Amino acid sequence: LADRLGPRRSLTLGLLAMGAGELLFAFSPALAPAIAGRALAGAGDACMFLNVLRVAAFWLPPRRYALAAALTAAMGAFGQLLSTAPLSAALSDVGWTPTFAASGVLTAVLAVLAVNRLQDRPEGVPAPAHAALGPTLRHAWRAPQTRHGQWVHFALMAPFVTLTGLWAFPYLVQDQGLPDGRAALGPRGHRH
Repeated sequence: LADRLGPRRSLTLGLLAMGAGELLFAFSPALAPAIAGRALAGAGDACMFLNVLRVAAFWLPPRRYALAAALTAAMGAFGQLLSTAPLSAALSDVGWTPTFAASGVLTAVLAVLAVNRLQDRPEGVPAPAHAALGPTLRHAWRAPQTRHGQWVHFALMAPFVTLTGLWAFPYLVQDQGLPDGRAALGPRGHRH
C-alpha cells in the first residue's frame, strides 16, 4: 500500500481502520464483534510503521534514514509501554466504552490530519515506478531473508507483547503484592 497508494492514503486508511476498530471494540455487545474490532484495529496498525518509513525515505537525506527508522521503532515500542498507565487509569476512572470510544475518535482525528496535512514526497520528486504485484510478492517470499524476518518478528514480538500487555500488571499485583496504582507506575514509582 505504501508503494501503490502512497503513504498519505495508506496512513489515512490505516488510521480510519484503527478508529473504526476501536469504536467497534468499545461498543461491542458480544465477543465476536469485539474480536472483529480488534482485528480491524490491528490491520490499521499494520499500515503505520512502513508508511512512516516511506515518508522518511522521501523527506530525509539518505544518511539520516537509518536513524529515523531506529527512532521510529524505538518510539513505537516506548509509546506502547508508556500508554499502559494512562490506559489503566482511564479504564478504572471512566470505564471500557468511554475509554475506547475516545481512542477511536482521536484516531479518526489523526486520519483527518493525515489526509489534509501529510505529503507523500516533496514537490517535483516523481512517484516511484512499480513492478507487477504478483511477481514482486513471489520474488520477495522466495528470498530466505523475508521468511527469516517474519519468523524472528513473530517469535520475538509475541512474548514481548504477552509479557507487557497481559502478564506484567497481574504479576506485579498478585505475585509481588503491589497495589494497583503502584503497579501501573514505573520501576521507581514515577509515571513515564
